[in-house]
Amino acid sequence: MAMTSQPTTDIQRFTSIRTVRPAVALPSCPLVLKQLFADSLESTMTQFEVSFNRRADTLTRIKNLMARAREVDGRYDVAMRRFAPSVRDGRGIGAATALGIMLGGVTPGELVRKPYAEEHLRTLELLRQVKDHPDYTYDQDAYDELSLANTELGAIVDEIAIEDLAENADTAAHMANRKAFDDAYTAFRQTARAVLGDEGSRAFIPEFVITPSAKA
Repeated sequence: MAMTSQPTTDIQRFTSIRTVRPAVALPSCPLVLKQLFADSLESTMTQFEVSFNRRADTLTRIKNLMARAREVDGRYDVAMRRFAPSVRDGRGIGAATALGIMLGGVTPGELVRKPYAEEHLRTLELLRQVKDHPDYTYDQDAYDELSLANTELGAIVDEIAIEDLAENADTAAHMANRKAFDDAYTAFRQTARAVLGDEGSRAFIPEFVITPSAKA
């Protein structure tokens, strides 16, 4: 079974970090390794851990927001399906064609399958036009229900957009910190082997099974 001391996943990096920290604190640790750890590796380890946790927290917030969005969108869909058939023109005839025009070329049935942001923006325009049209009648309770659900949906869409930007920034920062850790840890591994040999260095550098790449 092929092994490597080079971590390739964040879980393996954390394993390496949790091995190195107590090992370099031992009195038996060579001074050159203690110095290398203090000069470069320790700070990159900390930065890696901080950026990993920050990104994980952001991803958790996005996951929770998406769960909330699905719940609100379910209420939005019900409200839209209740409201749309209630809209009537001056002759008392259903205004399905007019609603499609107000929604920018999609029917209410098609709109409820669109992304949340698109649902929200198109519905804002629909509610405005229906309310301002002098000849249209509609179920006011259904209108209010749809308006409320759409407002909630829009607020969540805004929150998700903010968190998506944060996740992009967190990912970029974590990628940079991951590379900095890998570079510093490679230098530490090489020095440990040079000073202690393969056997002696194993107290400082854990090994991992190399997983074969899947065939194309």
